[in-house]
Amino acid sequence: MSRNGAVTPDWQFTVEVQEGETITYKYVKGGSWDQEGLADHTREDDNDDDVSYYGYGTIGTDLKVTVHNERNNTMIVQDRILRWIDMPVVIEEVQKQGSQVTIKGNAIKNGVLTINGERVPIDGRMAFSYTFAPANHQKEVSIHIEPSSESKTAIFNNDGGAIAKNTKDYVLTVVLINH
Repeated sequence: MSRNGAVTPDWQFTVEVQEGETITYKYVKGGSWDQEGLADHTREDDNDDDVSYYGYGTIGTDLKVTVHNERNNTMIVQDRILRWIDMPVVIEEVQKQGSQVTIKGNAIKNGVLTINGERVPIDGRMAFSYTFAPANHQKEVSIHIEPSSESKTAIFNNDGGAIAKNTKDYVLTVVLINH
């Protein structure tokens, strides 16, 4: 596998396979299934409700492609990783404005997110924003995420191992500098 350039997120993997053969595959980082890439299973449909949005990955959520010659004995498969299984919450920005701090990021679809013990809504794009006034000398912000009860049943099929991968507690260290 090789990187297609220093300024692009694209990677390239080349392998020789007979035309008509179906390949089953998944993505991982760090060489570990604990860091599985949750890909879009229906590349042609941007409006579907893919299980990867919920952070669900298990046996049977593999990707499949049947090899065919597109031209010059080559075929290009373009996959999109929707999120990584070990990252049910991603903090994208922390801003301080006056006495307020805003934390922005994205989280698993239909997740139950709490920050500082307060429930934080996750929108349809899986984004969230939480604004609070830190207590005096507060240096840590607790963050908890887990699939909703509905997702645990309907998406995760009550699979405790898969649910555990999306149930996480984080501590965000906030250093506030007053001018």
